[in-house]
Amino acid sequence: MTKTQPNHIKIRLAQPQDRNQIFDIQRDAIQILCSRDYNPEQIQVLLNDIQLDKSQGEERKDIVFVAEMLYADFCSGY
Repeated sequence: MTKTQPNHIKIRLAQPQDRNQIFDIQRDAIQILCSRDYNPEQIQVLLNDIQLDKSQGEERKDIVFVAEMLYADFCSGY
């Protein structure tokens, strides 16, 4: 099934179980978006920083929100 635009976007506070996906998004953003502005060594330092945060399992005091995009299933109506 092809999904076009979300029917509903839910904004919520990030939960501990969101941690790995948030780190994956950060990593991808650094690798893709920063590649035009930073050299490979600088990008690696940024990636090492987020990997260190992830591996330490440190509870941060940042307030992080997650956007959940919900799509309608045209077959079932949900």
